[in-house]
Amino acid sequence: MTLALSFPIIRSTVISPMKQQAPTPKRARGNRRRISMFRQMVIDLMYFSKSIPLIAVERSMLFAEVAKARGSHPGQPPWSALFAKAFGLAADECAALRQTYFSFPFPYLYEYEESAVSIANELSVGEELVVLLVRIRNPDKMPLSAFRYKIAEVIDAELRQRGFYGTFALVSYLPFFLRRPLWWLTLNVPRFRKHFFGTFVITSVGSLGAELLTPIAPVTSLLTYGPLGDDGKLRVRLLFDHRVYDGATAARVLARIEELLLGPIYEEIKSGMTS
Repeated sequence: MTLALSFPIIRSTVISPMKQQAPTPKRARGNRRRISMFRQMVIDLMYFSKSIPLIAVERSMLFAEVAKARGSHPGQPPWSALFAKAFGLAADECAALRQTYFSFPFPYLYEYEESAVSIANELSVGEELVVLLVRIRNPDKMPLSAFRYKIAEVIDAELRQRGFYGTFALVSYLPFFLRRPLWWLTLNVPRFRKHFFGTFVITSVGSLGAELLTPIAPVTSLLTYGPLGDDGKLRVRLLFDHRVYDGATAARVLARIEELLLGPIYEEIKSGMTS
């Protein structure tokens, strides 16, 4: 008997050097960049702002006549100035807008005798676009024409290197374990908090055709607004610390701001057109 064995034929394929796969390219790597003094200020500001329970209330306002008068005004006061003055006037009538919640050494509300606004203003410093706060005391008592001069002071490089901005610059260069305690102290002493941050903040990107939805800041009230529509409508949003006042109060404040802008502030704009 003959036993026949069969074996599978194994065929080997030789890969030509021309058909070998190309080496995998190295992954592109990024670079670490140093955090600038101005960006460090924003980082610290956001760290301490996130603990404040801000609630938003929005109102659509019709400002066609105000916009027309503002456009014809020789100084064209910025919208931030109009809202700063209107909010200051409303705060003079409503004490809750001048109050701030403090938790140390025990929870209490501190009521300021006057208002102070911090207006977020973008400018170019070297190759960096930065945002600095323009602080203005008693905006309700300031003529609209004076706001532009206060905002222009931030552009002056020499002024940024001393006083309020010089202090912030110095603190931003400190190491973490020294910088954060100084921020905490500033935000927990009533007079320091008002001096550095004011009693309310105004910020907007409406001039760029957009609007901020959830801005935050370590203050009781933050006012923001979007772009002016072709029909003259402007959406105004008030974000407030719910520990200090309620949504109904915020809604009434927005209504009062609209009345003030359409009333005495509109008349001031028109008077500036003829003076």
